[in-house]
Amino acid sequence: MAEPADFVHVFDVKNGYEQEQEIDFFGEISGLSFSPDTESLFVGVWDRTYGSLLEFGRRHNYSYLDTII
Repeated sequence: MAEPADFVHVFDVKNGYEQEQEIDFFGEISGLSFSPDTESLFVGVWDRTYGSLLEFGRRHNYSYLDTII
């Protein structure tokens, strides 16, 4: 979910919206989209000075035994 400016909220829908991550940055949000594999979140920032496309990667918490598989 994106606010008009400065904040994007990412919710854990699978677990009933109980966990949320808030991403805070400077500028108005022009759009957001996940990559097809859901590994990245792209946020378009519309600002005359700092307009950009931000990419956020998913963090994985692998344990030692996951490397054996």
